[in-house]
Amino acid sequence: MGRSPWNAPAGSTMTRAGPSPVRLTAIGVPSADRACMSTTPLDTELFSTLLKYCTVQFMEPTRGRGAPKEPLILDAARDVFLRRGFGPAAVDEIAAIAAISKVTLYKYFPSKELLFAAVIRRDIEAAERRSDDHLDALAATTDLPGDLRAFAREFVTTVTGPDLLRMRRLVASEAERFPDLARTWDEHGRLRGLRTLRRLFGALAERGLLAGDMDVAAEQFLWLLLGAPFNESLFTPAAEPAARDLAAHADAAVATFLAAFGADGVRPV
Repeated sequence: MGRSPWNAPAGSTMTRAGPSPVRLTAIGVPSADRACMSTTPLDTELFSTLLKYCTVQFMEPTRGRGAPKEPLILDAARDVFLRRGFGPAAVDEIAAIAAISKVTLYKYFPSKELLFAAVIRRDIEAAERRSDDHLDALAATTDLPGDLRAFAREFVTTVTGPDLLRMRRLVASEAERFPDLARTWDEHGRLRGLRTLRRLFGALAERGLLAGDMDVAAEQFLWLLLGAPFNESLFTPAAEPAARDLAAHADAAVATFLAAFGADGVRPV
């Protein structure tokens, strides 16, 4: 008969296939003789400790990234971070909302910082997906002003949505205490967007549709499009710009951008 994980030689360790031996004394078990091999009844507290520990160690499978519980964890974390802030947010509350144990949560995300970074990445990637079709149209455009306006309208509407703006305010408020979080936001947000626009504008310049320094063009385009809405949202959190105002703002940003960087025949007259 195969050896049970509950059986151990006399001493203080219990072994099983897989991870290294676990010392029972570390979880309050005085010895393997008394805890795992003895027929003497265990007291209630000791039994509960053993049951909880061994359920986690021997019965709960390790789940990899991308498993079904990850979206639940990220949803719960996002809710708690936005309500509490990063510092006061408690992993216990996140686990409770996601209906999982804290041990399971840490299998997915070993620290609160990594969990917050994952929330940021998911939000930004979701925003990018909503603009993918417009980026594809721009890459193959035969109507640069029209396609750039369509992209600008979609992009500014997406990134100034209430949830992303709340997350941006949260990151800004925690930047001094948690600079790594601010760098994560900047890397996955502004810098990633700049890289995408530089590649796109560079390709359009090669086609003779744009002219000038495309690194500067990308920075100027982002600022023209997002500067005013971001500043307004930072200082007047309750204000949400109307869709028609954002569309007009996006159209004006595109006109200014093309006046500076559009090639001959593309600049507005």
